[in-house]
Formats: sequence, C-alpha cells, structure tokens
Amino acid sequence: KMKLNPQWTISTYFDQYYFAFNRFGASFPTKGYENLIQVDYKPRRSTLIYARFRSDNKEENGSIFEEGQRLDFIIPTRKNNFRIHFQSALNDQVEIKSRAEFSWFTRGETEKHQGVLIYQDLSWKPGFTFKLTARYAMFDAPDFDARIYAYENDVLGNFSIPPYFRTGSRYYLIANIKATRWLEFWVRFAQTRFHNSFL
Repeated sequence: KMKLNPQWTISTYFDQYYFAFNRFGASFPTKGYENLIQVDYKPRRSTLIYARFRSDNKEENGSIFEEGQRLDFIIPTRKNNFRIHFQSALNDQVEIKSRAEFSWFTRGETEKHQGVLIYQDLSWKPGFTFKLTARYAMFDAPDFDARIYAYENDVLGNFSIPPYFRTGSRYYLIANIKATRWLEFWVRFAQTRFHNSFL
C-alpha cells in the first residue's frame, strides 16, 4: 500500500496458490494466482473515488468425448473484474454511492462470457431515530461464470453478498427506527426482476 499524498493511495496484492489434492470443481491437483490493484482518490473527507482491477487465474475440470469415452483434464480459466466506485456525503443527512463493475470470464481458448453491474445507493438519516437505505441495480451477466458479487446492506444481524447474474434489475429498501434506547425496529424489502435484455 502506497500513500502518495493525502488524496491518492495505491493498493495491490499478488497471491499464488497450489492445491495438492482434489477440490470443488477440480478432480486433479491445480494451481493458480490472483492479483489486484486499486487506486483511491479522496478529494475531501466525505468523498471517495476508486478504480479497481482484479484478475483470478485458476484451473478447473474440463472434459471431451472421443470414441464414446469421456476424457477428463484440467483447463485454465481467467476472470477479470474492473470496478469504478464513487461515494460522497452530500450533507449530514444524505450519502450516495454509485458503482459500475464489469467482468470478463474465459475458459480455455474459446469459451468467453461477460457481465456488467451498475447500481445507485442512497442513505438518508434525518435524525438519530430514523434511517432509510435504498439501492437500485441493473445487471447483465447471462452466464453464472461472469457473475458479479456486491455487498448489500441488511437488517441487524444479517450479512448479504449475493451474486448478480442473468439479466435484470434489483432494488431494496431498509428502514431502521430506534424507538427507545433499548428497542429498535428493522424492516427490509427487496425484489429482483429478470428481463430479456439489458436496460
């Protein structure tokens, strides 16, 4: 991690791994590597903009049929993700987050899939006793291998990072009401709609 100045920061990592035994999705020993680089720009305390590129290269099961027999082997795969993220507190009550993320998945030499996710978050907290959080997302990732994960806000005690795939839109609303110092209420409503084409 390199902090160039108070506004700019560069973060990166490289991870190389080897599985000596079978694992999920691979019936043979496999190897792979993953790398990421992220550039953060913080023009002021309440605003953050960053761009991230991540590449995951690993081996998975592959097979072909020859003369009535199935031949299993290991095939290389690569999944690249590129993300642009913006978040800012407009004032003491309203915060917005915007994100666009793209994915490219390849298996071997011929199989290729792409995906895209765009969402807008809005958080409104007019006082200490009430908070409203909302998201509207559009996604187009027809193949599951090109899915894009995104963290979702949830009610107290729950944790959600669902995969966005197929083609459609999704939204959710969360209301948090603090009735007393020891009692608060959470309500969440979410809906996903699938479409034949993007937008």
